Amino acid sequence: MNTGVPGIKIKSASNLDDTTEFPEIHAVVGSTIYLPCPLSPPSSDDAVALVLWYRMDLANPIYTLDARSVPSDAKHFSSKILGSRAYFNISRGASAHIRLEPVEEDDEGEYRCRIDYKRGRTLNRLVKLNVIVPVRNVIIRGVGNVTYSGVIGPFTEGERLVLICEAVGGRPIPNVVWRQGKAVLPGSISRNEQGWIRNEIVFDRLRRQDLLTELLCQASNNNFTAPVYSSVTIDLNLKPLTIQITNPPKILTAGDILELNCQSEGSKPPAQITWTKGTESVTHLAIHNVYGRISVSSLTLKLTPDDNGKQLTCLAQNPHLPESALFDSLNLTVQFTPVLTLVFGASVQSEHIREGSDVYFECNIQANPPVTVVRWRFQSHMLEHAPHVGIVIRNHSLLLRNVTRRNRGVYQCVAENNLGRGKSEEVMLRIQHSPICIPRQQRRYGIAWHWKSNLSCAVEADPNEVFFTWTLNNSTLVRETPGVPIQGGSKSVLEYHPVTKTDYGTLLCHATNAIGPMREPCVMTVVAAGPPPPLQNCLVTNQTTHSLSVSCEPDETSKQPTYHLEMYDMKGEQIMVNITSRHEPYFYVHGLPAGSTFIVALYTTTSKGRSETVALTTNTLIANDKSQTSDTGNLMNIIIVSSLAVLGTLTLLAIVAGIIVFRSKAEPTAHEAATTETELTENSIKRNNFIFLYFHYIEFVHLTPKSAPDCLYNTLMDTHQKNFESVLCKTHSLSEEDIEVILPPVIER
Repeated sequence: MNTGVPGIKIKSASNLDDTTEFPEIHAVVGSTIYLPCPLSPPSSDDAVALVLWYRMDLANPIYTLDARSVPSDAKHFSSKILGSRAYFNISRGASAHIRLEPVEEDDEGEYRCRIDYKRGRTLNRLVKLNVIVPVRNVIIRGVGNVTYSGVIGPFTEGERLVLICEAVGGRPIPNVVWRQGKAVLPGSISRNEQGWIRNEIVFDRLRRQDLLTELLCQASNNNFTAPVYSSVTIDLNLKPLTIQITNPPKILTAGDILELNCQSEGSKPPAQITWTKGTESVTHLAIHNVYGRISVSSLTLKLTPDDNGKQLTCLAQNPHLPESALFDSLNLTVQFTPVLTLVFGASVQSEHIREGSDVYFECNIQANPPVTVVRWRFQSHMLEHAPHVGIVIRNHSLLLRNVTRRNRGVYQCVAENNLGRGKSEEVMLRIQHSPICIPRQQRRYGIAWHWKSNLSCAVEADPNEVFFTWTLNNSTLVRETPGVPIQGGSKSVLEYHPVTKTDYGTLLCHATNAIGPMREPCVMTVVAAGPPPPLQNCLVTNQTTHSLSVSCEPDETSKQPTYHLEMYDMKGEQIMVNITSRHEPYFYVHGLPAGSTFIVALYTTTSKGRSETVALTTNTLIANDKSQTSDTGNLMNIIIVSSLAVLGTLTLLAIVAGIIVFRSKAEPTAHEAATTETELTENSIKRNNFIFLYFHYIEFVHLTPKSAPDCLYNTLMDTHQKNFESVLCKTHSLSEEDIEVILPPVIER
């Protein structure tokens, strides 16, 4: 049911015979439009009673003017569709119109103005309103629905570029065009899913001249409003156009400083320049500058012999265009003195060369210009081609045939060209061999009897892991003892301690390494040194009333020993005999008083010093004994001497003048040489009751009668081993008056 203005009866609009049509009216959304509806009555006595405005797509009036009650005060009614935007102006009857402000997009359509007169028939006025909706926006997109604005890119020179311009909104359909300056670019028109008009242009291959080109997209659908547009500016990455190495020198010599410039133009952004020498990058040696789109790189390079034959390359590249690189190169021809490297031949294992092997050396030479002379050195001396001694020189190689230890040492090759001379490094040739005794080492050792000394045996050996064996008279002293490594070999040190004469003589030092045992051992000779040893096995024989003989074992350990005998009268406190023998320790003493007791001192001297003294007691036979040489006489002498010792006869004690004691110039050693108790006892019977004591003193000490002779005599008769301190009475202390130093004259035999 239609609803209208209260109190107004709506008549059917089916009868539109009295209808007047007007031309179409165009209005832009947001503008003001006037829709005409003339109200002039058909006759002068008639008047407008009611005016109804309809939009043809709606059943009910959208605006009502009611003048039926008070014509001069007509009432206006606007529907919700128009609201306050509409007002019907009837002040000018013939030009009456309804005003819409602002026009909305939905206002478009056909409008009918129905006029009811008080007397006359109803008239209808038709008008068509076309509402223009301008384009709201223009969007420029790329492939992948990427939105562009302002400066776009940078794109790559030669790249394909697609630009799409979309007009958002607009009625009627807008016209979308691309412009470059004043020129309209051809494009492809289409609609998108939203119905927007699109214009697509394609650059199949961007060119250098497209850099910073501005493209304008314009959309318009009326003549009332300005076109809507958007623009983009194309940015490009450009490839370098040129590259060149400038001012290359003609002659290059090792050690010279080479300065080169490399210039590249046309790249955007400016090209990056890199330098390579062969496969080595030398860019870090260059300084880079940019002048607009010109890049300049200055390289400073010190030439070496290794640079000869290498290619120096300058490469310019747009960092954003990997395939844009341009390069220029220069072949380096560097002159230099020979550079030599000495190596062993390929088949030679330098660590395992043994005597008898063949050894090859190769001299690798680099030179420009080529070498004219090649020489070889061994231990800083020039080698000559000598095949007869195993030295073969061919071109740049050296062959040593059947090498021996004499070939070991330092080798070097030398070469010359027009610029000078070059030397290789020195190469050490090791030749493995079994141990050999080092010459000019100590071979003769002088060792004092009962003294310790170190014997050294040094050998040349390669490898120097050596084991040593020492032998003396076919007896092994030390077996398979590892040596101490030394330069070029090894050494063994033997602590040697001769205690008997058989310990002197020849010692052999045998050495063995991984190559094998030495062919000839090192020979060491040990001879007696220092003071000679004391005389041994001394005997008193052939005793008579006025003579006797004394003999000892010769000293076979000392060189040119001299033997001495000194005899002291125990009664007269004086030296009676002093005999020297340069041949053997055999002494014949005659002219002695009969029935006397003596102390006999025996010792040896050499150039090394004086031995310890052997002291013996003996006596001559009594004068009235007819059988001085018989066994009975000897037995009576033993009984007499023993009786005197047992009874402690004061007369014998009084005539004891002293004793010969020897004091060393140095501190006494810990060793006290003496025979055992059994030997002393046996010797006392076999040697006519004499006892020998050993003293470690070199000077004689004459004891006066004040020195307790009873204690001295008892000690001499004791068969037990005694040292010097036990010979003297422990309760007696010698004073300076008791001691007299005697240096007896030497009496030749």
